[in-house]
Amino acid sequence: MLIYVGNLTLHVSEDTFRQTFETFGKVSFAIISSMILRDKYNGQLRRFAFVEMPDQDEAREAIKKLNRKDFLGQPMNVYGVYQNNEREKPGGQSSHRERYAYSDARYCY
Repeated sequence: MLIYVGNLTLHVSEDTFRQTFETFGKVSFAIISSMILRDKYNGQLRRFAFVEMPDQDEAREAIKKLNRKDFLGQPMNVYGVYQNNEREKPGGQSSHRERYAYSDARYCY
């Protein structure tokens, strides 16, 4: 599972960051952005990162435990990122068009 981590301080190193997630399980890769963004509301600099954990359960546990946790003086924002092969179609198994194709004939024109 790919995990997005936002609101990182400028002083975080990749080793420290990686070790934080490795306490929950195996980490395939952990990349801190080389781009530093400025927050549009307060003008402060912000960094973000991506972590990939192959085990879904370990990744969900890391997200649950680390979201909003203080990390080097700032609370991290930790979210799971859906990859194309993991995302379900809207409305369950059928798409929007398929649902209306099989709807009640009274509503078809």
